[in-house]
Amino acid sequence: MLYGCVGHLDYRKDTMNTTKRLLAFLALSILPLATKAQTQQPGLFSLSPTVITTPPGSLLDLTGTITNNTGQTIYPEGGGWNLSGPGNTSWSVNDSAFLNGLPTSMAPNAMYANTIALTVPSNETSGVYLFTYTVSVDAPAGIPAYTGSASAQITVMGVPEASSLLSAGLALGMGGLMLRRWGRQNSGKG
Repeated sequence: MLYGCVGHLDYRKDTMNTTKRLLAFLALSILPLATKAQTQQPGLFSLSPTVITTPPGSLLDLTGTITNNTGQTIYPEGGGWNLSGPGNTSWSVNDSAFLNGLPTSMAPNAMYANTIALTVPSNETSGVYLFTYTVSVDAPAGIPAYTGSASAQITVMGVPEASSLLSAGLALGMGGLMLRRWGRQNSGKG
């Protein structure tokens, strides 16, 4: 009987050791994931405004903003853009003010904002376009490099064609002549 009790104690001791090892393994496995989640985005990038409605031929000024939301210095490196939509998407994009003013480093909690200018072609197709700007940020050891993107939805409104305007003008002119004629005919009946 004494041997059975000792065996039971050995079994409990092995179970507790196995449980401790399992908990230690889980803690060590989850810790890097939690650390990575906290440091995944050293520079938060945004665009404003995010929704725009405009006619063809317009000049649009967007503001691009990088915010260092880490406790360490980060190093912005540059940016690029993409445009998708129903038309030819050969818009003029001038991001020189944003890129030329980009600081070489940003202290913790620092913010940088500047203009990104877009010109919508005067012959652009009506519809909804998506303008996306991407910024690259390098970070010190322990924080992964970051590429942040933000988008603006741009709705290009249709402008009536010249033939439509001509038709509308002719219709109004004919309506005016008819009113004048009707007024003359009814003015004599008095």
